[in-house]
Amino acid sequence: NTIIFRNKKRKEVFKQWAQELSTKYNIPWKIIYREYVRTNFNLCFKKLFTTFTLQEPFGVVLEKMYSKLVKKYDWLESTEFIDSATNLYIQKEMECFRINEDIVNFLRAEKNDGKKIYLVSDFYCRSDVFLKWFTNFQIDNIFENIFSSSDFDKEKATTKLYKKLIDLLKLNPKNVIMYGDNLWSDVLMARACKLHAKRIKTRAQMKKTKKIILDPEWDEIFNKYEDNNFSNHAFPLYLFTARLYDQLTEKGCKDVFFMSREGQFLKKLFERYCELKKELGQEVTNIKTHYFYGSRNSIMTASVKPIDQENFEMLFRFFNYFIKPRMFLFSIGFSNEQIDLVRQSFGKSIDKACINFKSSKTFKRLKQNEVFRKIYEENRQKQSKAFGQYMKSFGIDFHTEELVFVDIGYHGTMQDLIFKFYDQKVNIRGYFIKNRAKQNKNNSKVGLLGDNLNKELLGSKITKYDTFNYEQILRADHGRCLGYEVLNDNYAQPMIDTEHHDIEIFEKYIKNMQDQIFEKFELIARKSLSGNCDIAKICTIYFYYTIKNKTKSDYEWILNMQDCHHDDFGYVGYPGKAFARWLRKFVFKLKDKIFVFNNKLYINKLKKSLLKNRND
Repeated sequence: NTIIFRNKKRKEVFKQWAQELSTKYNIPWKIIYREYVRTNFNLCFKKLFTTFTLQEPFGVVLEKMYSKLVKKYDWLESTEFIDSATNLYIQKEMECFRINEDIVNFLRAEKNDGKKIYLVSDFYCRSDVFLKWFTNFQIDNIFENIFSSSDFDKEKATTKLYKKLIDLLKLNPKNVIMYGDNLWSDVLMARACKLHAKRIKTRAQMKKTKKIILDPEWDEIFNKYEDNNFSNHAFPLYLFTARLYDQLTEKGCKDVFFMSREGQFLKKLFERYCELKKELGQEVTNIKTHYFYGSRNSIMTASVKPIDQENFEMLFRFFNYFIKPRMFLFSIGFSNEQIDLVRQSFGKSIDKACINFKSSKTFKRLKQNEVFRKIYEENRQKQSKAFGQYMKSFGIDFHTEELVFVDIGYHGTMQDLIFKFYDQKVNIRGYFIKNRAKQNKNNSKVGLLGDNLNKELLGSKITKYDTFNYEQILRADHGRCLGYEVLNDNYAQPMIDTEHHDIEIFEKYIKNMQDQIFEKFELIARKSLSGNCDIAKICTIYFYYTIKNKTKSDYEWILNMQDCHHDDFGYVGYPGKAFARWLRKFVFKLKDKIFVFNNKLYINKLKKSLLKNRND
């Protein structure tokens, strides 16, 4: 674990070894594997009470194992079987090895500096096996000599191997330093022999050494940019894009609107998907893409009725309890200056939270406040006209052509507000990453990665998980839409918030992440579009491992994203800011572990079905 890592567990290596021996000698592999495990255990158990060592040399186990197998399979020849089994084991191990380049480079530098390098290992194979492995990886010239516990029947773990080598090599312990990953054997026992010792924390590196998930080509995409595990959101985002294209093609859509701000990157991925299909010589449906500037606040202001006719149902269905009047005013598009004007006549209670805001006396008093009513009506009329002009600027008659939106989703509040703006006289359809809303005949919503109304959507229990991460990853390079401004009778433009440093946040946290996702997205698209593969299962499996392999830096990234997240619809800011960072991080980790545990069997089932279909 210091110089060489396995990308498979030892148990898996021995199972494959037994399977190949089975093919060669026509003996059921389970018998070979079971006999090896049983023989090794019995020998090690006896040895524990005689020499206080925990391992039996591999060759000794094979000899004992052979003596048992030959009683039933009398055609086995001793020397040939043991040599063949040994060589096959060496080969099977070598196939799953990965060299720790950092340690190898360090050892080469130490050797060039005049140091003598020895390998000292507690291992069940003798030093000649190490030599074959190291020769294969061209690192054998680093070592003056190789010593294995199996050569001496002594182990580092009991200090006996250290003492033997100190005498054998005539070493002064003060001039020797031991490097290794095991705290007991490599550090504490070495120091007990008066050697210097330093622990190399390679177990953390082993976790980054992703084991084979599906196959080397897909794994290579997954493991690219190991320092940014979140870049593997490319897999579910590709699945979302492919499903979106299929849906739009099936429905015969001519125009599709990507809602700001998450829609900016989704639009870029969709357009690249269509380009790649063309590059690969595939037929592509001509779908015109539009970027739609809007927010719940801006469209709320444009869609509300006169104050005596408005019940603010779109707001209160999610945000009602413990709301401050000031929060309410932000949500319906009041500026800071306008809120200050209301405060002057309404009083300090504008900053006091109400347990049930819509039924409170405070809300009733606010609706009767003359300053509030005047500003509300001015904002409503101005934004209604401006938003109508903005919609006309796309050159589409939405009364005859269905309005199709793409957004991150959940409840589709913006879509509902637009539907309300048009007095429910247009047909609107929204495609979301995740949908929780009920269906409406003329205002339909479809979740492409998760949909509460479509339990049969393959992989949705995985890909819809932790949707807040999608919000952060899909951030745009501009601020929130505050409203709309009429420039002339035929054109209106959005007004963008510039107070929250969204551009700086994008450059610092988001841009590099999206560049890596975009690169992986292209690799996934080329492989998927060029071959016949079950991309839904593949993307689902890799997203599961994205959550499973979250690193410390991943958690730090999402915490930073929370701390710079702002939303003035209902609540100002992200509620999680009130908790200590360490507590939020603990909750995230616990939630992820529960998710990984609960879905392990489902993912294994998907993997087995993929492999079965591939073999068929």
